Parts: sequence; C-alpha cells; structure tokens
Amino acid sequence: MSIKRFFSVISILLLGSFFHVLSNPDAKAQSILPSFGKERTGLSGYQFTKIDVDPRSAAMGSSIAADISGASSLYWNPAMASITGQSGIMASNTSYFVDIPMNYLAGIWSIKNLTFGLSFQSVSSGEMDVTTEFYPQGTGQTFSTFHYSLGATVSQKLTDAFHYGATIRYYEEDLFGIEYRTVGIDFGFFFDVPSIPIRFAVAINNFGLDANPEGTVERLALQDDGQPIIEEDLENILLPTRFVLAMAADVYTSESIDILATTQITNYSDHAERFGFGLELKAFEQFMLRTGYTFGQDDIKGPSMGGGVELGVGEQRFNFDYSYNRFTLLGEIHRLAFQIAL
Repeated sequence: MSIKRFFSVISILLLGSFFHVLSNPDAKAQSILPSFGKERTGLSGYQFTKIDVDPRSAAMGSSIAADISGASSLYWNPAMASITGQSGIMASNTSYFVDIPMNYLAGIWSIKNLTFGLSFQSVSSGEMDVTTEFYPQGTGQTFSTFHYSLGATVSQKLTDAFHYGATIRYYEEDLFGIEYRTVGIDFGFFFDVPSIPIRFAVAINNFGLDANPEGTVERLALQDDGQPIIEEDLENILLPTRFVLAMAADVYTSESIDILATTQITNYSDHAERFGFGLELKAFEQFMLRTGYTFGQDDIKGPSMGGGVELGVGEQRFNFDYSYNRFTLLGEIHRLAFQIAL
C-alpha cells in the first residue's frame, strides 16, 4: 500500500471517529457542532425532504455528500453537480413505509464550467380511511396528503479542486386540506485534496422561511348545536434545515477493483445528529456492491445494502441502482433508480 493510500485510510478512520463523537448524544461535553435537534423534534414540517432519494445514498448510510455526481447530487450537495462536466438525467422511486411511493426526477445541463439543474421530489399518501377511537374500522370518510418540492440549481467549477453550488427550492404540502407553501435554499462546497485521494464537502439544505397555513380543518367532534368544530387557528411550520459535513476516500484501486469509503455527519434542526458510514466496491468499472450504517437512527435494523450496474454506450453512461433498508417497527424500504450521463 502506498504512503498516500495509507494516509487516506488513516484519515477517514480518524475523521469517522471524530464525526461519531460529534454525533454521540452521550458525549455532549466533547461536541463542537451545536445540537438542538432533539429539543425541537416535531416542530418542523416537510419531513419528506429528509428521505434519501437515490439508492446509492441509502445503501451507503446516507454518507455520500462528498462523492456523488450527476443529477442525484442535487438532493445532497448542489456543488457536486459540476463534478463530471457532463449533462444527465435521473429518475428514482422509493417504496416507503406502508407502500407510500416517493418519486424523484432531476436533470443537469453543463456548459463549460457551469452546470444548471432542475429537480422534483414528491410523496403522495393516496386515499386513506379516517379512523377514530369510536370507529377504529373507519368512519366512512377518507383523507390524503401530498408533498412536493421543485428546485433550480446552478453549480460552478472554479478549479479542479474546488466547486460550489446553490439551489432555490419551492415547497408545498397539502395535509387534510390545509396547504403550506414556502421557499428555501440549498448551498454547498466541495474540495478535492491535491495529491491524495480524499474529498471533503459541506452543505446546508432546506434553509428558508416559515410556512403559513391556508385553509381550515373540520373536526368530527360536534358542538352543542350539532355542527362540526372548525379549526382555524393553525400554527406555522418550519423547514427541517440540515447541515452536512462529509468526506470520501479511495482506499484501494486496481485495474479491476476499486473500494471507496465515505463518512458523513448530518446535523438536523429538528432531530438528533446522525453519523453515516459507507463502503462501495466497484468491479471492472461496471458492477457495484454497497453497504453502510447510520448511527443515531434508533429504529434502523442492521446495515443498509444495495448494488448497481453501469453500462457504457459510446460517450453515454447508464446506471441502474437498487437499495434495501430494514427498520424495526415499520418494515422495509426498497429504492430503484435509473440515471443517464450524456
């Protein structure tokens, strides 16, 4: 093993341990990043924005903000959109808990050192039965929720080692007939350390304005005159802002096998920090196996896993990816994605 490779392995292990200390709720005295997420649990809306949109990220413990490219980069770190200098599109589907679908569609267009992107993420509950303590089998009424975000991104390559990017995003949620709308921004930076195979990234996502409610809620409980109760005094909801600090290192490379290690701390405004670690084995530049684990996520059961296939036709690259995550109470999550680099 070369000195550079040895240094990269030691660095990622040390930095991974450092991140874990920062994210360990039992080590508050050692924490450098301020953590108020636990105290603010339940105060933010737009929770769908915290669901990983691509299988590669989900399989690698949500730890790839420093090693992600193509259209999928618009979710984690807009700075990464300009990494390859290529245009591309991505479509993914997540079979979330109780078979609720989440869809993601994104595209990027590169012009010299600039890359522009558009992304769309949506979650729909479909029609669900209304139940109460008196009618546990259903009242005969139904409800549905719909959530989506739409973003426009610009990313620039300043040098071979440094990239930056920003996204302006529109958010909307429809909850039981109450609509919430707001705007926010993402911005990020990427630094490729010269002469050694280590990369760093920093990003802030979902930083924006409070959302005001529009509409009223009709409760099933009746007033003395027999009329339903109308709730009009509803509170604003916040965006779940997150701060991401990530690192990636090529720990082994050869003509046929490449091994990548990634680590990331994600600091939420409405949740305890999470520390993710991931590994990716790439064989013959075509086949990928991935695994990872996220610390600080109590309901996760075992490591995440997944894989992918990359095919080349001329200058175009086609990627097919899958991931599997298992949770203690709510079961399994499957993700599929298709990506083209043009």
